[in-house]
Amino acid sequence: MEITASTILKLEYFFITSVLFMIYIDKKMYLRGYTFTLNQRVSLFILLNMSVFASVVYIDDILSLYRLIFFIPFVILITLIDAFEKNVYDEDIINAIIIEIAIIIFNGFSDVEYFISIFSGMSTLFVITSILYLASKSIGMGDVLYFLLVGSFLNIKEAVLVFFLSFVIAAVYCIPKLVKNDCGDGMISFTPFISIAAIVIISI
Repeated sequence: MEITASTILKLEYFFITSVLFMIYIDKKMYLRGYTFTLNQRVSLFILLNMSVFASVVYIDDILSLYRLIFFIPFVILITLIDAFEKNVYDEDIINAIIIEIAIIIFNGFSDVEYFISIFSGMSTLFVITSILYLASKSIGMGDVLYFLLVGSFLNIKEAVLVFFLSFVIAAVYCIPKLVKNDCGDGMISFTPFISIAAIVIISI
């Protein structure tokens, strides 16, 4: 895709947004007892800007672009916290969903098919993961809510693929640990695998 003057202006705007998101993530992590080193801050800032750059250059639909740009920092925050604590904070997911809804409302409800797609992805993942949670407790309620959030960017087919792919990636991670008998308490942080699966499916 050719990078036009309009694209450059959007990149400048979203660069500033990345700075604000970096401050938000850093503050949230600090309040929860985690402090980034300078190298970690630089790495995180680069990750944010790479995500923003890819989104601006390759996504033409302005509504999807805005939603994804505001979605990225919450993905990073939720994934990091779960990786460190094996815990998902409901407030992070609720804040992300509120922002997504606000962006959609601000842009109007002109495309009915777009909203049907959002609802179908969310409802598909919510139903599947809720059944799994109630039947086996093999995932936590935080994982169910995170699947719900991720589902807002997927159609039904993509939602099902993300669900199964997240478990495949988790299995690839866990099998070597089982072989080495290095399972700890038997609990793993699952949102990183959901995030990876979502990125893969959204990208292809």
